[in-house]
Amino acid sequence: MIRIPAATTISLLLGPLSICSAQTALEAAQRGVDAFLRASAAKQKKHLEAARAAAQEAEGPLFAALRQAVTDVVDGKRVASKSKLGKTKKAKRTAPPAGGAWRFPAAVTYRYGFARIEPTLHTGGRNEKLEKLRRAPVELMLLGTLPGADLVVADAQARMDHDRSADGFMRFLELWRNGDESFYEALDRTAGTQDSVFFYDAMLADYVSEFGRGKTEAAKQIKKSLDAAHDALHDSFLRYRQYRAFREAVALSLVLPPDVPLPPNLRRYEEKGQGQYSLRQQVTMVLAVQGWDPRRVAARIQETAQPLPDPLWSAGYDPYPAWDKVFQGAMPEMISASGDTAKFLRGAEEQWLQQANALRLAARAALELPGASG
Repeated sequence: MIRIPAATTISLLLGPLSICSAQTALEAAQRGVDAFLRASAAKQKKHLEAARAAAQEAEGPLFAALRQAVTDVVDGKRVASKSKLGKTKKAKRTAPPAGGAWRFPAAVTYRYGFARIEPTLHTGGRNEKLEKLRRAPVELMLLGTLPGADLVVADAQARMDHDRSADGFMRFLELWRNGDESFYEALDRTAGTQDSVFFYDAMLADYVSEFGRGKTEAAKQIKKSLDAAHDALHDSFLRYRQYRAFREAVALSLVLPPDVPLPPNLRRYEEKGQGQYSLRQQVTMVLAVQGWDPRRVAARIQETAQPLPDPLWSAGYDPYPAWDKVFQGAMPEMISASGDTAKFLRGAEEQWLQQANALRLAARAALELPGASG
């Protein structure tokens, strides 16, 4: 969250939008997906083709920009056919299970540490994998965004991942697995809970072996003891989490309609205090200023972001000061267009939701789901 300077004397008392609540939008999409998956395979294929055709007809400046972004990724052949993760490591102890928390539906992901757009990893049998691949585009459309939005999210993160100095550390957290999830995902999911620290001795020994080589001061510090290695690993994760989670939140905010919440592990980026806009709201405003082109927003972050500390655990990392410059730089255009930023935000959200609701209705009609008539 970033405080708006008092000198701007902007009122942030936003009136309610005439839309369904975030929970309702998400639940409706999930119920629609469940109904879609209960149909026969032949009907699923037919309905999915019809829904994709309907999405191609969806109009609006955001959808036009998203389509172009998807086309550029596909034409540039930037999606790898297979994951480069390779052989993974699993410990005997595991973190508490993830449960049924909602996650952004995606067939592709940006793999931090490898700087690649890859297929998401799917466990289970062939039928289960095919179901997940069919589910993603259907859920995206029912949420009110294009079926290729996962490509845009991955592409935006690739563009914003400007500092590669911590790739080795990120690969370490990706290769160590907690069941089906990476160790980074497990740490991120449990951060701030009673289960937030669950490092394994085997993992710490591997960390010391990997990052305690050489005679640098950082290597010496890590090799002092398991406690020292634990602290360095924990602090490194916290620094990288600030870097990565900020970029994940921005990327999802570029494609998810305002009435669809971010996944639980990123909800903090929707929080705002008195006299403040949330990061989610700020991204919406800057996206509108940038002609609804997510690539232009990602470029501004890449151009202004500060580097990570070296060594990673040696100092804090805060992405907000650099982002604040981006947001403040866009404010004059917002005020010029609408008179004040509160009105600009309200107009941007309403314009976005009009497009999203039209796509939702078209997708439900194509999928032959209840509620297609609105």
